[in-house]
Amino acid sequence: MTRYRQPTPRDWLRVIVSLSLFAKVVTAATLVLMFLFPSGHGYIWALALFLSLFLLVRWHAGYTAYRCMHCQYEFEITVAADLVSPHGPGRGRTWKYLKCPRCGRRSRATVLIRTDD
Repeated sequence: MTRYRQPTPRDWLRVIVSLSLFAKVVTAATLVLMFLFPSGHGYIWALALFLSLFLLVRWHAGYTAYRCMHCQYEFEITVAADLVSPHGPGRGRTWKYLKCPRCGRRSRATVLIRTDD
């Protein structure tokens, strides 16, 4: 059964480490691709960037869940929804602007962390 909990400082540290690792891998891949293909094969770099971005968003979508601010329903979203929906900080918690699958209202859903029990 999947359960959810509020994020802790340790969770935010994990996200920051993951993002910094992502940035380092993309930078290293860019340097390698520039060395291997100096004649300007930009599409190879773009493909590598989009693939790595997809993997990062897929990790995030599997790591998080959300709580509707209106009906308190807890739900998960797809990778595509995670990629395109706006998000931000606010009042001590992070949110993502989503449509609740239960009540159908759009709101700033609170970010939760998945815990698989």
